[in-house]
Amino acid sequence: MLFDKKHTLGIIVHLIGFFFSFICSGIIYILSDNEFNKENSKKSFNWQLSFFIIWNLFASLVFFPVYIFNSSNDLIVLTFILLGGGGMILFGLISIIFCVLATIKSYGGERWDYPLAYGFI
Repeated sequence: MLFDKKHTLGIIVHLIGFFFSFICSGIIYILSDNEFNKENSKKSFNWQLSFFIIWNLFASLVFFPVYIFNSSNDLIVLTFILLGGGGMILFGLISIIFCVLATIKSYGGERWDYPLAYGFI
């Protein structure tokens, strides 16, 4: 399928997640009556919500050990900070790549499933 104006939301919904996370994807899913847009916004919503949860788990690895160990064991705190920070950076890059791939696929008329996304809706 070539580009069609009525599918514009289904294409840009993947990039909207960079700025508004899962909120805009959910709104587009609820308000859209076009099947292509609805399906792509569902895929984007599932990915953005999965990303939000996993990224916050990595963030908790960075911040909670500082409060728990209270610098009593700096090696443990440093390990958690490196694991959490590295996970946040790596998962952020994966999210950018996945969103760009999904945008390219939806521009071509395909529905792309995000590999690590849990199906919330």
